[in-house]
Amino acid sequence: MHQTSRTSLSCRVFFNTSCIHSWISSAIMHNVQTLDLCLFADDSFVHPSSVFCSQTLTSLKLQMNCVLEFPTVIYLPYLKTLHLSLATFVNDGSTQPWTRN
Repeated sequence: MHQTSRTSLSCRVFFNTSCIHSWISSAIMHNVQTLDLCLFADDSFVHPSSVFCSQTLTSLKLQMNCVLEFPTVIYLPYLKTLHLSLATFVNDGSTQPWTRN
């Protein structure tokens, strides 16, 4: 399978989030190591679950101006860098996997 080391996506999300989901999922399927997403949505935007379950991702940068909800299962064994900005978190315990020892 083809391997891509870095993928960046910066765009304003309007109506068709399925295209953005496809781009992100494709990058993950191609074993991307660094994923840099800058997404501005008028409504809530849910990332594909593959963003949080990757065997190869070492750096994840998320810039979003909306509520960020994490899935219940997060598997990023090689993640070394996590950068979150502009995101709002709901108080539902979804950030707990990031704060465990």
